[in-house]
Amino acid sequence: MNGMAASSSMKKHSPAGPCNRRRHCLGEIAVVLIGVGVGLLAGCGSGEPFSMVPVSGKVVYEDGSLIPAPQLQVIFVPQIPPADKKTYPRQGLAYVNPKDGTFSNVTSHQPGDGVVIGRAKVVVKSLDERGNPTAHVPAAYQDVSTTPLEVEVSKDSREFTLKIDRKVVSKAKTP
Repeated sequence: MNGMAASSSMKKHSPAGPCNRRRHCLGEIAVVLIGVGVGLLAGCGSGEPFSMVPVSGKVVYEDGSLIPAPQLQVIFVPQIPPADKKTYPRQGLAYVNPKDGTFSNVTSHQPGDGVVIGRAKVVVKSLDERGNPTAHVPAAYQDVSTTPLEVEVSKDSREFTLKIDRKVVSKAKTP
């Protein structure tokens, strides 16, 4: 019986026991995961085909008064050519603070990454609490094909005051 107890005791503390094998496996998994992570970061880091900058600003009526919509969205739509047949610049979106008309943290890919450098049309959408369109902003500003707002985004030009003319009529073609 003593021989059996000694044998059992040796298995629990043996270097080749299950505890050490598990640590070895976890170590290998960690090395593989770190390698994959480094590989992904190397592939994603500087591969962005378009230069971007953070932008911010304010949206008001032409007279400087705030737009009383429950929600406002500002969308920057780049007007630059694609990098290739499959790589187009993404538009940037931000919500406007209805209390002061300001916006920041414009997002194109990741939160707050900004807008593609270059010329951009700007769409301003007014929405109710449920996200449905409202008439607080004329329809012309709420569509990229008719918005009169256009800005030049650069490293030096990234703060914008967007003025909405209440009287603008859509220039959309009617059938």
